[in-house]
Amino acid sequence: KSRTIWLVCEAANAWLHGLSEQLDFFGFRTRHFGWNEILPTDQSPLVILFIPTVAGYGASELKLIQRLRPLHAVTQLFCLAVPKSLDVVVELMRLGADVTIQADQETTTVLGRVLELIQSQEQEPYRVLVVEDSTTAAAMIERSLSQHGIESHPISNPQMLLSALEQYCPDLVLMDMYMPHCTGLEATRVLRQLPSYQSLPVVYLSSETDMRMQIDALRLGGDQFLTKPFNPVFLAAVVQTKIERYREMQRTSQHDSLTGLLNHSAAKSRLSQLVQSLQAANDRLCVGMIDIDNFKSVNDTYGHPVGDQVIRSLSWLLKGRLRASDIIGRYGGEEFIVVLRNATLDDAYSMLDHIRQDFATLPHAHASGTLRATFSGGLATFPAYTTGNELTQAADNALLEAKRLGRNRIERAGKG
Repeated sequence: KSRTIWLVCEAANAWLHGLSEQLDFFGFRTRHFGWNEILPTDQSPLVILFIPTVAGYGASELKLIQRLRPLHAVTQLFCLAVPKSLDVVVELMRLGADVTIQADQETTTVLGRVLELIQSQEQEPYRVLVVEDSTTAAAMIERSLSQHGIESHPISNPQMLLSALEQYCPDLVLMDMYMPHCTGLEATRVLRQLPSYQSLPVVYLSSETDMRMQIDALRLGGDQFLTKPFNPVFLAAVVQTKIERYREMQRTSQHDSLTGLLNHSAAKSRLSQLVQSLQAANDRLCVGMIDIDNFKSVNDTYGHPVGDQVIRSLSWLLKGRLRASDIIGRYGGEEFIVVLRNATLDDAYSMLDHIRQDFATLPHAHASGTLRATFSGGLATFPAYTTGNELTQAADNALLEAKRLGRNRIERAGKG
Protein backbone atom coordinates (compact mmCIF):
# COMPACT_ATOMS: atom_id res chain seq x y z
CA LYS A 1 0.00 0.00 0.00
CA SER A 2 1.17 3.52 -0.81
CA ARG A 3 2.28 5.66 2.13
CA THR A 4 2.61 8.83 0.07
CA ILE A 5 0.51 11.87 0.94
CA TRP A 6 0.11 14.95 -1.23
CA LEU A 7 -0.69 18.31 0.36
CA VAL A 8 -2.38 20.87 -1.88
CA CYS A 9 -2.11 24.35 -0.34
CA GLU A 10 -0.23 27.62 -0.47
CA ALA A 11 3.42 27.44 0.63
CA ALA A 12 2.80 29.89 3.48
CA ASN A 13 -0.10 27.92 4.96
CA ALA A 14 0.13 27.66 8.76
CA TRP A 15 -0.76 23.95 8.77
CA LEU A 16 1.82 22.88 6.20
CA HIS A 17 5.03 22.62 8.25
CA GLY A 18 3.58 21.04 11.40
CA LEU A 19 1.45 18.56 9.49
CA SER A 20 4.30 17.54 7.18
CA GLU A 21 6.61 17.08 10.17
CA GLN A 22 4.15 14.80 11.97
CA LEU A 23 3.36 12.75 8.85
CA ASP A 24 7.06 12.33 8.06
CA PHE A 25 7.72 11.14 11.61
CA PHE A 26 5.23 8.30 11.23
CA GLY A 27 6.82 7.12 7.99
CA PHE A 28 4.64 8.84 5.40
CA ARG A 29 6.23 10.45 2.35
CA THR A 30 4.80 13.94 1.84
CA ARG A 31 4.82 16.07 -1.29
CA HIS A 32 3.58 19.66 -1.56
CA PHE A 33 1.68 21.20 -4.49
CA GLY A 34 0.27 24.68 -4.91
CA TRP A 35 -3.35 25.09 -5.92
CA ASN A 36 -2.28 26.19 -9.41
CA GLU A 37 0.18 23.35 -10.02
CA ILE A 38 -0.58 20.32 -12.18
CA LEU A 39 -0.65 17.11 -10.12
CA PRO A 40 0.70 13.86 -11.63
CA THR A 41 -1.92 11.49 -12.98
CA ASP A 42 0.33 8.41 -13.23
CA GLN A 43 0.70 8.04 -9.43
CA SER A 44 -1.82 7.09 -6.74
CA PRO A 45 -1.01 8.49 -3.29
CA LEU A 46 -2.72 7.17 -0.18
CA VAL A 47 -4.31 10.56 0.52
CA ILE A 48 -4.54 14.00 -1.08
CA LEU A 49 -4.99 16.69 1.59
CA PHE A 50 -6.59 19.93 0.42
CA ILE A 51 -5.99 23.01 2.60
CA PRO A 52 -7.85 26.07 1.26
CA THR A 53 -6.63 29.63 1.06
CA VAL A 54 -7.87 32.24 3.52
CA ALA A 55 -10.80 32.86 1.18
CA GLY A 56 -11.93 29.24 1.61
CA TYR A 57 -13.03 26.78 -1.04
CA GLY A 58 -13.74 28.91 -4.08
CA ALA A 59 -14.84 27.90 -7.57
CA SER A 60 -11.31 27.07 -8.77
CA GLU A 61 -10.56 24.90 -5.69
CA LEU A 62 -13.83 23.01 -6.05
CA LYS A 63 -13.18 22.47 -9.75
CA LEU A 64 -9.75 20.95 -8.98
CA ILE A 65 -11.23 18.50 -6.43
CA GLN A 66 -13.88 17.47 -8.95
CA ARG A 67 -11.28 16.96 -11.69
CA LEU A 68 -8.95 14.88 -9.50
CA ARG A 69 -11.63 12.49 -8.21
CA PRO A 70 -11.86 10.24 -11.32
CA LEU A 71 -8.11 10.49 -11.94
CA HIS A 72 -7.29 9.07 -8.47
CA ALA A 73 -10.09 6.59 -7.86
CA VAL A 74 -8.33 4.64 -5.07
CA THR A 75 -6.96 7.72 -3.30
CA GLN A 76 -8.74 9.22 -0.29
CA LEU A 77 -9.47 12.95 -0.70
CA PHE A 78 -9.34 14.89 2.59
CA CYS A 79 -10.66 18.47 2.70
CA LEU A 80 -9.27 20.41 5.67
CA ALA A 81 -10.35 23.68 7.29
CA VAL A 82 -13.97 23.17 6.24
CA PRO A 83 -16.49 25.62 7.72
CA LYS A 84 -19.32 24.32 9.92
CA SER A 85 -21.85 24.39 7.14
CA LEU A 86 -23.96 21.46 5.98
CA ASP A 87 -24.20 22.95 2.48
CA VAL A 88 -20.40 23.20 2.11
CA VAL A 89 -19.82 19.64 3.37
CA VAL A 90 -22.51 18.22 1.08
CA GLU A 91 -21.04 20.06 -1.91
CA LEU A 92 -17.52 18.75 -1.17
CA MET A 93 -18.86 15.21 -0.80
CA ARG A 94 -20.72 15.47 -4.10
CA LEU A 95 -17.50 16.55 -5.81
CA GLY A 96 -15.67 13.49 -4.47
CA ALA A 97 -14.30 14.32 -1.01
CA ASP A 98 -14.03 11.28 1.29
CA VAL A 99 -13.27 13.13 4.54
CA THR A 100 -13.95 16.69 5.69
CA ILE A 101 -12.26 18.16 8.77
CA GLN A 102 -13.58 21.35 10.31
CA ALA A 103 -11.57 24.54 10.51
CA ASP A 104 -11.27 24.49 14.32
CA GLN A 105 -9.60 21.05 14.43
CA GLU A 106 -5.90 20.58 15.19
CA THR A 107 -3.45 19.02 12.74
CA THR A 108 -3.41 15.97 15.03
CA THR A 109 -6.99 15.25 13.97
CA VAL A 110 -5.72 14.88 10.41
CA LEU A 111 -2.92 12.59 11.53
CA GLY A 112 -5.40 10.47 13.46
CA ARG A 113 -7.68 10.03 10.45
CA VAL A 114 -4.74 9.08 8.21
CA LEU A 115 -3.48 6.49 10.70
CA GLU A 116 -7.01 5.08 11.08
CA LEU A 117 -7.09 4.69 7.30
CA ILE A 118 -3.83 2.72 7.34
CA GLN A 119 -5.10 0.48 10.16
CA SER A 120 -8.36 -0.25 8.32
CA GLN A 121 -6.40 -1.27 5.22
CA GLU A 122 -4.11 -3.52 7.24
CA GLN A 123 -6.82 -5.42 9.16
CA GLU A 124 -6.72 -9.18 9.04
CA PRO A 125 -8.88 -10.84 6.38
CA TYR A 126 -12.24 -12.21 7.47
CA ARG A 127 -12.12 -15.90 8.50
CA VAL A 128 -15.05 -18.31 8.19
CA LEU A 129 -15.25 -21.86 9.52
CA VAL A 130 -17.41 -23.96 7.18
CA VAL A 131 -19.02 -27.01 8.84
CA GLU A 132 -20.33 -28.98 5.86
CA ASP A 133 -20.24 -32.74 5.22
CA SER A 134 -20.54 -32.35 1.43
CA THR A 135 -17.12 -31.67 -0.11
CA THR A 136 -18.81 -30.31 -3.23
CA ALA A 137 -20.87 -27.80 -1.26
CA ALA A 138 -17.85 -26.83 0.89
CA ALA A 139 -15.75 -26.19 -2.24
CA MET A 140 -18.49 -24.01 -3.75
CA ILE A 141 -18.77 -22.00 -0.53
CA GLU A 142 -15.01 -21.55 -0.35
CA ARG A 143 -14.92 -20.34 -3.96
CA SER A 144 -17.79 -17.89 -3.40
CA LEU A 145 -16.16 -16.39 -0.29
CA SER A 146 -12.66 -16.17 -1.75
CA GLN A 147 -14.00 -14.06 -4.63
CA HIS A 148 -14.87 -11.45 -2.01
CA GLY A 149 -11.55 -11.67 -0.14
CA ILE A 150 -12.90 -13.86 2.67
CA GLU A 151 -10.80 -16.78 3.91
CA SER A 152 -12.48 -20.06 4.85
CA HIS A 153 -11.59 -23.37 6.44
CA PRO A 154 -13.84 -26.42 5.88
CA ILE A 155 -14.45 -29.32 8.25
CA SER A 156 -16.73 -32.21 7.34
CA ASN A 157 -17.33 -33.62 10.81
CA PRO A 158 -18.99 -31.54 13.56
CA GLN A 159 -17.01 -33.55 16.13
CA MET A 160 -13.98 -31.51 14.97
CA LEU A 161 -15.77 -28.22 15.70
CA LEU A 162 -14.19 -27.30 19.05
CA SER A 163 -10.61 -28.05 18.02
CA ALA A 164 -11.13 -26.17 14.73
CA LEU A 165 -12.44 -23.13 16.61
CA GLU A 166 -9.35 -23.05 18.83
CA GLN A 167 -6.89 -23.49 15.96
CA TYR A 168 -8.53 -21.33 13.27
CA CYS A 169 -10.13 -18.57 15.42
CA PRO A 170 -12.90 -17.76 12.92
CA ASP A 171 -15.04 -14.62 12.81
CA LEU A 172 -18.11 -16.64 11.80
CA VAL A 173 -19.32 -20.25 11.44
CA LEU A 174 -21.29 -21.43 8.42
CA MET A 175 -23.15 -24.49 9.71
CA ASP A 176 -24.92 -27.15 7.68
CA MET A 177 -28.13 -28.20 9.41
CA TYR A 178 -28.06 -31.93 8.70
CA MET A 179 -24.83 -33.92 9.13
CA PRO A 180 -23.78 -37.34 10.43
CA HIS A 181 -23.26 -37.80 14.19
CA CYS A 182 -25.14 -34.62 15.16
CA THR A 183 -27.17 -31.85 13.57
CA GLY A 184 -25.97 -28.31 13.06
CA LEU A 185 -28.50 -27.21 15.64
CA GLU A 186 -27.00 -29.55 18.25
CA ALA A 187 -23.45 -28.44 17.38
CA THR A 188 -24.47 -24.80 17.80
CA ARG A 189 -26.06 -25.48 21.19
CA VAL A 190 -22.78 -27.07 22.35
CA LEU A 191 -20.84 -24.08 21.05
CA ARG A 192 -23.11 -21.66 22.96
CA GLN A 193 -22.27 -23.42 26.25
CA LEU A 194 -18.72 -22.04 26.01
CA PRO A 195 -18.24 -18.42 27.14
CA SER A 196 -15.62 -17.73 24.45
CA TYR A 197 -18.09 -18.48 21.64
CA GLN A 198 -21.39 -17.18 22.99
CA SER A 199 -21.32 -14.17 20.64
CA LEU A 200 -19.62 -15.82 17.63
CA PRO A 201 -21.99 -15.51 14.63
CA VAL A 202 -23.48 -18.78 13.32
CA VAL A 203 -25.24 -18.83 9.94
CA TYR A 204 -27.13 -22.01 9.02
CA LEU A 205 -27.10 -23.43 5.50
CA SER A 206 -29.84 -25.92 4.72
CA SER A 207 -32.47 -27.01 2.23
CA GLU A 208 -34.93 -26.98 5.14
CA THR A 209 -38.01 -24.97 4.20
CA ASP A 210 -40.09 -25.66 7.31
CA MET A 211 -40.48 -22.19 8.87
CA ARG A 212 -41.03 -23.65 12.35
CA MET A 213 -37.70 -25.52 12.12
CA GLN A 214 -35.92 -22.37 10.93
CA ILE A 215 -37.34 -20.36 13.83
CA ASP A 216 -36.23 -23.03 16.31
CA ALA A 217 -32.74 -22.97 14.81
CA LEU A 218 -32.51 -19.22 15.31
CA ARG A 219 -34.02 -19.35 18.81
CA LEU A 220 -31.45 -21.93 19.93
CA GLY A 221 -28.32 -20.02 18.97
CA GLY A 222 -28.21 -19.21 15.26
CA ASP A 223 -27.95 -15.72 13.77
CA GLN A 224 -29.36 -16.29 10.29
CA PHE A 225 -30.80 -19.06 8.13
CA LEU A 226 -29.92 -19.33 4.42
CA THR A 227 -31.79 -21.82 2.27
CA LYS A 228 -29.93 -23.96 -0.27
CA PRO A 229 -29.33 -23.38 -3.10
CA PHE A 230 -28.08 -19.95 -2.01
CA ASN A 231 -27.08 -16.91 -4.04
CA PRO A 232 -23.25 -16.65 -3.70
CA VAL A 233 -23.29 -12.83 -3.76
CA PHE A 234 -25.96 -12.75 -1.04
CA LEU A 235 -24.01 -15.31 1.00
CA ALA A 236 -20.86 -13.14 0.87
CA ALA A 237 -22.88 -10.03 1.80
CA VAL A 238 -24.43 -11.77 4.82
CA VAL A 239 -21.02 -13.06 5.95
CA GLN A 240 -19.35 -9.65 5.58
CA THR A 241 -22.12 -7.84 7.46
CA LYS A 242 -22.16 -10.34 10.34
CA ILE A 243 -18.36 -10.28 10.68
CA GLU A 244 -18.18 -6.47 10.58
CA ARG A 245 -20.67 -6.27 13.46
CA TYR A 246 -18.92 -9.05 15.37
CA ARG A 247 -15.52 -7.39 15.05
CA GLU A 248 -16.97 -4.04 16.05
CA MET A 249 -18.52 -5.66 19.14
CA GLN A 250 -15.16 -7.27 19.94
CA ARG A 251 -13.41 -3.91 19.55
CA THR A 252 -15.94 -2.25 21.84
CA SER A 253 -15.62 -4.84 24.58
CA GLN A 254 -11.88 -5.53 24.39
CA HIS A 255 -10.30 -2.33 23.07
CA ASP A 256 -9.75 1.11 24.51
CA SER A 257 -11.90 3.70 22.72
CA LEU A 258 -9.23 6.44 22.68
CA THR A 259 -6.29 4.45 21.29
CA GLY A 260 -7.76 1.31 19.75
CA LEU A 261 -5.35 -0.77 21.87
CA LEU A 262 -6.43 -3.65 24.09
CA ASN A 263 -8.01 -2.41 27.31
CA HIS A 264 -6.72 -3.31 30.79
CA SER A 265 -8.69 -6.53 31.29
CA ALA A 266 -8.19 -7.79 27.72
CA ALA A 267 -4.43 -7.18 27.88
CA LYS A 268 -4.14 -9.00 31.22
CA SER A 269 -6.19 -11.90 29.86
CA ARG A 270 -4.02 -12.20 26.74
CA LEU A 271 -0.87 -12.12 28.86
CA SER A 272 -2.17 -14.87 31.18
CA GLN A 273 -3.13 -17.06 28.20
CA LEU A 274 0.28 -16.53 26.62
CA VAL A 275 2.17 -17.35 29.81
CA GLN A 276 0.18 -20.57 30.22
CA SER A 277 0.94 -21.61 26.65
CA LEU A 278 4.67 -20.99 27.21
CA GLN A 279 4.93 -22.95 30.45
CA ALA A 280 5.74 -26.19 28.60
CA ALA A 281 7.36 -24.62 25.52
CA ASN A 282 10.60 -23.45 27.15
CA ASP A 283 10.09 -20.09 25.43
CA ARG A 284 10.71 -16.49 26.51
CA LEU A 285 8.77 -13.27 26.63
CA CYS A 286 9.20 -9.81 28.13
CA VAL A 287 6.59 -7.55 29.69
CA GLY A 288 7.06 -3.80 29.62
CA MET A 289 5.12 -1.23 31.64
CA ILE A 290 5.26 2.31 30.20
CA ASP A 291 4.09 5.57 31.75
CA ILE A 292 4.13 9.04 30.15
CA ASP A 293 6.21 11.40 32.29
CA ASN A 294 4.62 14.43 33.99
CA PHE A 295 1.37 13.78 32.18
CA LYS A 296 -0.77 15.71 34.68
CA SER A 297 1.14 18.88 33.88
CA VAL A 298 0.46 18.34 30.14
CA ASN A 299 -3.28 18.17 30.84
CA ASP A 300 -3.17 21.11 33.25
CA THR A 301 -1.11 23.32 30.91
CA TYR A 302 -2.50 22.48 27.47
CA GLY A 303 -5.89 20.86 28.18
CA HIS A 304 -7.24 17.34 28.01
CA PRO A 305 -7.63 17.22 24.19
CA VAL A 306 -3.87 17.76 23.81
CA GLY A 307 -3.21 15.19 26.54
CA ASP A 308 -5.41 12.71 24.69
CA GLN A 309 -3.42 13.35 21.53
CA VAL A 310 -0.14 12.63 23.35
CA ILE A 311 -1.62 9.30 24.48
CA ARG A 312 -2.81 8.49 20.95
CA SER A 313 0.58 9.39 19.47
CA LEU A 314 2.39 6.99 21.79
CA SER A 315 -0.11 4.25 20.97
CA TRP A 316 0.43 4.81 17.24
CA LEU A 317 4.19 4.73 17.71
CA LEU A 318 4.02 1.46 19.65
CA LYS A 319 1.76 -0.13 17.01
CA GLY A 320 4.01 1.08 14.22
CA ARG A 321 7.28 -0.12 15.76
CA LEU A 322 6.39 -3.39 17.51
CA ARG A 323 5.64 -6.68 15.78
CA ALA A 324 2.20 -7.99 14.90
CA SER A 325 2.76 -10.92 17.29
CA ASP A 326 3.35 -8.59 20.27
CA ILE A 327 0.57 -7.52 22.66
CA ILE A 328 -0.01 -3.80 23.25
CA GLY A 329 -2.59 -2.45 25.69
CA ARG A 330 -3.59 0.72 27.44
CA TYR A 331 -3.36 -0.25 31.08
CA GLY A 332 -5.07 2.86 32.40
CA GLY A 333 -4.71 6.63 32.11
CA GLU A 334 -1.28 7.34 30.64
CA GLU A 335 0.08 3.83 31.36
CA PHE A 336 0.63 1.14 28.73
CA ILE A 337 1.59 -2.53 28.74
CA VAL A 338 3.57 -4.30 26.01
CA VAL A 339 4.24 -8.03 25.80
CA LEU A 340 7.15 -8.95 23.53
CA ARG A 341 7.18 -12.57 22.41
CA ASN A 342 10.41 -14.54 21.88
CA ALA A 343 12.44 -11.65 23.26
CA THR A 344 15.25 -11.61 25.80
CA LEU A 345 15.53 -8.82 28.32
CA ASP A 346 18.26 -7.18 26.23
CA ASP A 347 16.16 -7.47 23.05
CA ALA A 348 13.18 -5.88 24.76
CA TYR A 349 15.32 -3.11 26.25
CA SER A 350 16.77 -2.24 22.85
CA MET A 351 13.33 -2.10 21.20
CA LEU A 352 11.66 0.00 23.89
CA ASP A 353 14.61 2.33 24.31
CA HIS A 354 14.60 3.16 20.60
CA ILE A 355 10.89 3.93 20.84
CA ARG A 356 11.54 6.04 23.96
CA GLN A 357 14.16 8.11 22.15
CA ASP A 358 11.96 8.65 19.11
CA PHE A 359 8.91 9.55 21.18
CA ALA A 360 10.91 12.26 22.95
CA THR A 361 11.46 14.00 19.58
CA LEU A 362 7.85 13.72 18.36
CA PRO A 363 6.08 17.11 18.15
CA HIS A 364 2.57 17.35 19.61
CA ALA A 365 0.56 20.31 18.34
CA HIS A 366 -1.33 22.69 20.62
CA ALA A 367 -2.99 26.06 20.15
CA SER A 368 0.21 28.12 20.30
CA GLY A 369 2.83 25.70 18.95
CA THR A 370 4.16 22.24 19.71
CA LEU A 371 5.33 20.38 22.81
CA ARG A 372 7.50 17.34 23.45
CA ALA A 373 6.76 14.51 25.90
CA THR A 374 8.74 11.56 27.28
CA PHE A 375 7.98 8.24 28.92
CA SER A 376 9.60 5.90 31.43
CA GLY A 377 9.43 2.12 31.33
CA GLY A 378 10.11 -1.03 33.31
CA LEU A 379 10.82 -4.55 31.98
CA ALA A 380 10.45 -8.07 33.40
CA THR A 381 11.00 -11.39 31.70
CA PHE A 382 9.51 -14.89 31.67
CA PRO A 383 10.58 -17.40 32.96
CA ALA A 384 12.36 -15.33 35.62
CA TYR A 385 8.82 -14.40 36.69
CA THR A 386 6.37 -17.21 36.06
CA THR A 387 2.84 -15.75 36.13
CA GLY A 388 1.15 -12.82 34.46
CA ASN A 389 0.66 -11.06 37.80
CA GLU A 390 4.31 -11.54 38.79
CA LEU A 391 5.47 -10.17 35.43
CA THR A 392 3.31 -7.04 35.57
CA GLN A 393 4.21 -6.38 39.21
CA ALA A 394 7.94 -6.76 38.55
CA ALA A 395 7.76 -4.56 35.44
CA ASP A 396 5.78 -1.95 37.38
CA ASN A 397 8.39 -1.91 40.16
CA ALA A 398 11.09 -1.39 37.52
CA LEU A 399 9.00 1.46 36.09
CA LEU A 400 8.85 3.12 39.51
CA GLU A 401 12.62 2.81 39.72
CA ALA A 402 12.95 4.53 36.34
CA LYS A 403 10.78 7.38 37.64
CA ARG A 404 12.87 7.62 40.82
CA LEU A 405 16.08 7.82 38.79
CA GLY A 406 14.90 10.85 36.85
CA ARG A 407 12.33 9.68 34.25
CA ASN A 408 12.74 9.30 30.46
CA ARG A 409 14.53 5.97 30.83
CA ILE A 410 13.95 2.19 30.82
CA GLU A 411 14.85 0.00 33.81
CA ARG A 412 15.02 -3.81 34.07
CA ALA A 413 13.52 -5.87 36.90
CA GLY A 414 15.94 -7.56 39.30
CA LYS A 415 15.61 -11.11 37.95
CA GLY A 416 16.21 -12.17 34.31
